[in-house]
Amino acid sequence: MLTIPEEGLFGLDISQGKLRLAQVRTIHRRKVVTALRAADVPDGLIVEGQIADPNRLTQLIASLVRGRSHRERVLGNGVISVLPETKTFIKLITVSGTTPAEVAMALPEEIARHIPLPVEEIYYDWQFVGVPRPGHSHVLIGAAPRQLVDVYLMVLRDAGLLPFAMEIEALPITRCLLSAETAESEGSQVIIDFGAARTGLIVVRDGVVQFTVSLPISGASITLRIAETLKISHHEAEQAKLVCGLDPERCQGALRRVLDATLDELAKKIEEAVTFYKENFEDHRPIRRITLAGGGANFRSIDRVLSDQLQLPVVIANPLANVALVNRSLGMG
Repeated sequence: MLTIPEEGLFGLDISQGKLRLAQVRTIHRRKVVTALRAADVPDGLIVEGQIADPNRLTQLIASLVRGRSHRERVLGNGVISVLPETKTFIKLITVSGTTPAEVAMALPEEIARHIPLPVEEIYYDWQFVGVPRPGHSHVLIGAAPRQLVDVYLMVLRDAGLLPFAMEIEALPITRCLLSAETAESEGSQVIIDFGAARTGLIVVRDGVVQFTVSLPISGASITLRIAETLKISHHEAEQAKLVCGLDPERCQGALRRVLDATLDELAKKIEEAVTFYKENFEDHRPIRRITLAGGGANFRSIDRVLSDQLQLPVVIANPLANVALVNRSLGMG
C-alpha cells in the first residue's frame, strides 16, 4: 500500500481555465492552508480535458509552483492532482466476494458492465466500502483512460514534480466540503460543483460518493446567454450575475426571466439524477439537501431558486470548512 506523507505534498487542480495550487499542513493539530494561489490557463491549451500543448502547460505549472519569490515556494515537490471530470468514471458498485482477493478477481468483469471503455484501455482503482449482503461487497471504483492519465503524469514530471496520486475530482470535492466528523451520519445529499466550463453533480451517501453526472450548464454558458439576450458585454454580464443574480427584487428580475429555461433544465437534470439514485441503489436513503460549490454558487439567489423548484434545502458550501488560513493575505489571485 502506498503511504502518502502529509509534509512535502501540495494539491494542484488543472482545469481548462485555471491552475490552482494549495498546500495544507498540520500546525498545532489544525489543518492550515499555508500556500494558496492560481494562474490563468490560455484558451486552447486544454480542450475538453485533453492537453493540447503539454510543453506550454509544463511551463505554466513550473512557474506556479516556483512562485514569484522564495517566500512563495511550496514545501517539497510531491503533488496530488486531479483528472478532468468529463473523462473519468466513478461509481459505487456491488461485487461478489468479501476478501480483497475475491473482489480483485471479480472486478474486471463488473467494470466492463459499468465503464464504457475496454478494461485494457483504462487505469482503475477501488476501495472497499461495506458488505450490503452476505457474500458481496460494496466497492467504490474509479477509472480513467490510460492515454489521458499518461499525458497528465508526463506534464507533472516534466515540471519537476513527483506525482503521488491522480484523483477523480468528485472525491477531493466531497472531502473538502463535508465535515470529517459528521459525513458518515449525514445520510444522502447532492453536491453540485458549478464550474466555468462544466458543472458536475455528485450523489453522496454517508460521506461516500455513489456516482457522478455532468450537467448541461456552466458559468460561461450562463454569462454568454445573459450577454446575448440583454445585449451587454461579457464583463457586464458577469457583474450582473453577482449584483442582480436571480433576485426578483434586483434589476427588475431581468436575469430570472432570461434564465428561466436554463434553470428549469438544470432542475430537471437534478431530479433525473435523484430518481436514478433511488431506482438503482438498493440501500439508498432520501436526499436530505443539496450543496452548491464552485464559482457558480456565488450567483446571487441561485440557492433560493433551486430550493423552491426542487423542494429541498439548498445551501452554499464553505470550501474552508475543514481548514484554516495561515494568514489573511492568502488568496487565489
